[in-house]
Amino acid sequence: MTQRNSRTSWMTTGVAISLLGASAVAGAHGKDPFAGNWQYDAAHSSFTGVPAYASGKLSISSKKNVVKVVADSTLADGKVIHYEYEGPTDGSDIAVTGNAPFSSVTLLRPDANTAIRTDRRAGRVVAISTVTAEKGGKTLSAAVRGVTPDNHPYSGSLVWNRVK
Repeated sequence: MTQRNSRTSWMTTGVAISLLGASAVAGAHGKDPFAGNWQYDAAHSSFTGVPAYASGKLSISSKKNVVKVVADSTLADGKVIHYEYEGPTDGSDIAVTGNAPFSSVTLLRPDANTAIRTDRRAGRVVAISTVTAEKGGKTLSAAVRGVTPDNHPYSGSLVWNRVK
């Protein structure tokens, strides 16, 4: 894998998973604003330090304090990334399956419309994301900062639109 592809893969997967972790806590607060199906909005998203990804979709479900996330992303080079995880929103480690470049996430929900997700690889923090469910429930916005597997910093501002 080239250095650019390594950076792209890391950022793409990290950002999508960040969004996916966001829905974990809302079940305790009523209808979860993160739950549903989401489409990546490339026109309203931006990145620094890594190239943006071409497309992505998320499926998020929650029940009480447990979230289930399924993500599929396509990188600019055409590589497809698929991953899933399911677990609590209490800050404990949740294993990630699929071909994500990190091994676990932790989820916290400071309020019903905000989620904070921390990504780890081999126990090391590699990204932190804050995701906000916008008023009206049609959009998720995420801010992410992290490092690629080759230790280059990146940041991103992502928008996801609800799919009916």
